[in-house]
Amino acid sequence: MIDSPTAMPELVTERLLIRVFREDDLEAAHKILDVEEAVADGSPPPDLEHRRRLIEWTRGHVNIQAALLQPPYADRAIVLRETDEVIGSVGLVPGLCMSGRFPSLRALGVLPGDDAVYAEVALFWHIGRNHRGRGYATEAGREMIRYAFESLHLQRVIATTEYDNLASQRVIQRLGMTIERNPLPHPTWLQIVATLANPRFS
Repeated sequence: MIDSPTAMPELVTERLLIRVFREDDLEAAHKILDVEEAVADGSPPPDLEHRRRLIEWTRGHVNIQAALLQPPYADRAIVLRETDEVIGSVGLVPGLCMSGRFPSLRALGVLPGDDAVYAEVALFWHIGRNHRGRGYATEAGREMIRYAFESLHLQRVIATTEYDNLASQRVIQRLGMTIERNPLPHPTWLQIVATLANPRFS
């Protein structure tokens, strides 16, 4: 990793390590992020090469993003410290959001409007099915928020999910985020928006 103020180090929590995906994570990542979700959706999963290309892309862009002083956008592996097992992914992603639809985002400095799109930094996570219900998503999400606020000095982060994804909404609530429903039925990927402001700037 090159020396850069936006280079994301490995993050360590009580039970977890958050790090860049490695080549030897391929099969676990494919199972958790591709196969399990495809089975749940009833669709054919992407092949192993698809996940290999994504891991290679992520690994290749870590230093490029840092050199360009860009935020560390990409999946990071969530690993159990005790066993070194990959159990999911977490990360920050650039999110295009109709921010003016949501009062909490307007209060943080965007103008009202149904269709004006703002670039937001969105937090995402995914935990493998065998490891859900143990608080890992909350633990990883909380550490990512700490890093985003204390090291990147972001004004806010958001998270998005669907109306019926109650598990994600429970994690969002445990992270202390404000949940708002999109007042319009579109876009479908922006049905629920959660916001958390950096207390340093409030």
